[in-house]
Amino acid sequence: MIVFRVVEKIVGSLRKRNLIKLLHLSLPLISFPPRTQGSLSSVAFMNLNLAYNSVGFYQLSKLMCIPFTIFVQRVFSTQQEASMAIKLTLIPILLGVGLATVEEVALNWFGFVFALLAVIFTTFS
Repeated sequence: MIVFRVVEKIVGSLRKRNLIKLLHLSLPLISFPPRTQGSLSSVAFMNLNLAYNSVGFYQLSKLMCIPFTIFVQRVFSTQQEASMAIKLTLIPILLGVGLATVEEVALNWFGFVFALLAVIFTTFS
C-alpha cells in the first residue's frame, strides 16, 4: 500500500511541474469487459500452460506470441504491419530461445491446448 502512495505523490508532483500530462482515453465502457476477459484468459491459460508443460515449452509458447501477433496483423489488418527490420530481428531471438530450450521441451495434449489458447488470447487481448 505504501508503494501506491509513493507513486501517487511522485505523479502528482510531476503533474504540478507540467512534466507529465495524463491522457484521458475516450473508450466506450462497453469495450472494457471483453478486453478484461481476454487479458484474464491470457494469464489463466499461460498459468495452465506452465502447469501442464515443461518450462522450456512454456517459454517457447510465450515467445510464439510475437510472431503470431505479426501474422494476425498481416492477415487481418491493413493499417499495421511490422517492418522488415522487426521481422529480421525475430529470427535470432527465436533461434536462440529454441536452441536454449530444445532439450527441455516436454508437453502433453492438455498442455498443448492450453498453450495454443494462451497464445491466441494474448495476441487478441
